[in-house]
Amino acid sequence: MNFTQQYNQFKDRIESCLQTYYHDGIEECKTLTDSVKYSLSAGGKRIRPVLMYAVADLIGCTDQKTLDVFAAALEMIHTSSLIHDDLPGMDNDSLRRGVPTNHVVYGEGTAIIAGDTLMFKAFEIAAEHIYKHNPSEGSVKALWMLGLATGYQGMTGGQMIDMESDPEKTGLDRLILMNAKKTGALIDLAIKAPMYITQTEKENEQPLDVYSKAIGQAFQIKDDILDYESTAEVLGKNTSDIRNNKSTYVTILGIDQAKEKLHACYKKACDALRSYGEKADFLQSLAEYVKDRIQ
Repeated sequence: MNFTQQYNQFKDRIESCLQTYYHDGIEECKTLTDSVKYSLSAGGKRIRPVLMYAVADLIGCTDQKTLDVFAAALEMIHTSSLIHDDLPGMDNDSLRRGVPTNHVVYGEGTAIIAGDTLMFKAFEIAAEHIYKHNPSEGSVKALWMLGLATGYQGMTGGQMIDMESDPEKTGLDRLILMNAKKTGALIDLAIKAPMYITQTEKENEQPLDVYSKAIGQAFQIKDDILDYESTAEVLGKNTSDIRNNKSTYVTILGIDQAKEKLHACYKKACDALRSYGEKADFLQSLAEYVKDRIQ
């Protein structure tokens, strides 16, 4: 199976998992469930669940149901963050994944509640699965780390740094910190969750930590490059960083140095997995996909 086939297989798997949630709406909350489903089913790269499934294959994590639940929870949290990022009080964007943003369709108030609902649903399904089916120490740790990756030590902390950053005073170190939290924390959890579930940190933590940090940074650098070089029609979202006067790898380093740093992160990610041999071929190809993607 080649890289594209494997990627699509992982992507189809998470799409199928997500469809098992919110299929029955409560009548008095129909607008809310419609709003949630609108954003959750809008597609996207699903790179975080794909990473989780790929690492599970790499290290031999066979608990497929637990993986599916955590992959779905992770994608719910990511989608929640996109809904909130697009709000007028934050990036004020009108296009996401090729369709109008949630607040444009359902209104700002409903979008806020939809984002909150997805966040809480993520922890509900993960905690329910652990309570009813897999109360292992490893799964509990994965849930704990999901909370850390989502909160002020992770994603929402990165969002806050982003909102408070002054473009004229934001240097490279602060940009790296912001993106390590806002983008990197959920990617890090996606990569390490199978390791937590199987309790194999001793064997896998060092190489997976290097790979995670490198690919997380590469993902954000590429986003910044695409925002500078691409168009809304290609990306399926507005190129809003320049409009919002945000600091990015391109504005701080320049386009050429940003591309050099992207390549360095790609090489570092691939080098980290050499001890796994051919078993890591997909994850190395995924690092190349992150580097070369056009949207």
